[in-house]
Amino acid sequence: MMKHVFMIMFHNNFWQLKKLVHSLVAENHYFVLGIDKRANNYQLQDSILNIAGKQTVYLELKINWGGGTQVSATLQMMRQAQKFKPDYIHFLTGSDVPMMSRYVIEEFFEEHKGYEFIEFEKINYDFAYYKCNYWHLFVENQWYRNNYLLKVLNHSFVRLQKVIVINRKRKDLYHGSAYFSITKEFMEYLLEREREIKKMYRYTLGGDEVWIQTEVAASPYKFNVYEKEQPWGNLRYIDWTRRKANSPYTFVINDLKDLTENFNTRYLFARKFDETEDKEVIIKIYNALYDKYKESGYSI
Repeated sequence: MMKHVFMIMFHNNFWQLKKLVHSLVAENHYFVLGIDKRANNYQLQDSILNIAGKQTVYLELKINWGGGTQVSATLQMMRQAQKFKPDYIHFLTGSDVPMMSRYVIEEFFEEHKGYEFIEFEKINYDFAYYKCNYWHLFVENQWYRNNYLLKVLNHSFVRLQKVIVINRKRKDLYHGSAYFSITKEFMEYLLEREREIKKMYRYTLGGDEVWIQTEVAASPYKFNVYEKEQPWGNLRYIDWTRRKANSPYTFVINDLKDLTENFNTRYLFARKFDETEDKEVIIKIYNALYDKYKESGYSI
């Protein structure tokens, strides 16, 4: 039986996080939960441990959203995941909801063993150079995300770097979703290069949407990427066509039919969902997954 580790990064919506963990609990499933330390909730920690017990590691992470600390935090979570000796590692957020029951997850990865599930967005490859070939010195400020002045200063500094032709001289940068499902072997390859990777993506803007694509493309595992440059390459169902600023569309109850029609197809998780915006759709998704399998004696 294959072992799976679910690395979940989150900072709010604790009810929906508990629903997610509960739906994935199994004897061969393990969890690394990484919470932004500024949002910690010790009552939640106890609650999660009651759900998944000793198969859970709970981490407080220093994260400046959009900065290189997101890459560092992901690697920190991988270090913990490695202790469980998994076959596959799945990186997701507390805003995700499963699109497969845990039984179908098992079957899917047995059938596709050895593939790396990483999304490549060819249309945004040029954007990767802006994000990671220049120094974004203001992004690591904890106030950057919601501070207009800091954003102006950051982009002005990048324009200056372009004028005086100063950059990191990076080549072959790629772009895609920050969320992935990868093999133990590729994870260990990344951890062997952890120090170098952290240095490479320090002071980048949105480096979490560049690093995993770039690293796999420069590795022996590039030949194992599943359906490269297809929007479902990382097995995530995400709607960017109705995006809000830099965030994908948040699914609501009117999307239920579309979501359930994609159950057990090529998608492992869908995102994003927000319990404060529409709790009903989250409840109905879990109920629909349960209903789909209870006649076969399964449950999620």
